[in-house]
Amino acid sequence: MFLNVPPEERSPNLRDTPRAAAAKQRIAEFNAELDAHIASFAASHPDVTVISFDTNAWFSTILDHAEEYGFTNVT
Repeated sequence: MFLNVPPEERSPNLRDTPRAAAAKQRIAEFNAELDAHIASFAASHPDVTVISFDTNAWFSTILDHAEEYGFTNVT
């Protein structure tokens, strides 16, 4: 199982700082490279079940709709 990097730029440590945009870009680049490696690994290991979980999208959904998930403060 492969997990990509969640949206760290939305964490309290980086949110609303000048570093957030750079962190978002680096994470997107890393996750894209990871996707390519996962695809290559899966292709070269057809006997293995490869699972990839998009933590970035999952956390983004939770943060974008926090109230729906019972969170009242996501800052």
